[in-house]
Amino acid sequence: MTCLIEKTKRSRVKGSGPRRTEMLRFAEIGKADPDLVDYLNNVADSEKFNDIGTDKYNISGQCDYKDVFNAEAGLDSPYRQKLLQYQKTNKNTADEHDYTEWVGKEISLPMFNKIYRFRISEMDPHFEMDFHIDMDTSVMCRAQICLKDTTSVFEFKTKTGIESLHMEKGKIYFVNVGWMHRVLNTEGLRRVAILGFDYKDYTGNVQLKIQDNASVQSYGYGEAAVRESN
Repeated sequence: MTCLIEKTKRSRVKGSGPRRTEMLRFAEIGKADPDLVDYLNNVADSEKFNDIGTDKYNISGQCDYKDVFNAEAGLDSPYRQKLLQYQKTNKNTADEHDYTEWVGKEISLPMFNKIYRFRISEMDPHFEMDFHIDMDTSVMCRAQICLKDTTSVFEFKTKTGIESLHMEKGKIYFVNVGWMHRVLNTEGLRRVAILGFDYKDYTGNVQLKIQDNASVQSYGYGEAAVRESN
């Protein structure tokens, strides 16, 4: 079986939005309603879960997640995801825009007109994901809601070293997953909600684009590195 993540890498490098080099590595963009945080934690606490590798999660079922992300299927996996938005039809595609059908409560956030592939993610203590690239911001952007206080670190690899993001419970963050990145968790359960959005649908007050050319250049990797890293 050809890995769908590898097979579709060209379509995940260039879209209609601003490129990864035009965007910040990460930014705190708001706070989630406490009721929403409670709701998502209750959903996660209600049962053991892991949709990775299942029929309902077509993207994850097309590759060896262990090889690509150091993650795997099964309830005993140290990294798990629970989908709250499914594909409308079961397509053999890595396009997150297909994940629009809500399971249970439909969730909205004030800084986005539309969101895609909303899911809850859990990571056990003493686990780390491998460095990887998901997709360029021109194709789709990514945000996370921190659902638990955590010692985990979200790392971005740059030409000059590692940039680190420490999240706080209840806050919403833009993360530029068009760059090499990984998550390291030391103590306690890491739990976040992950969602995709198009830049054109972002209505928040926090600027996500880098404003001057000097800053853009200082962020490192050129276009060729995107192709190689995917």
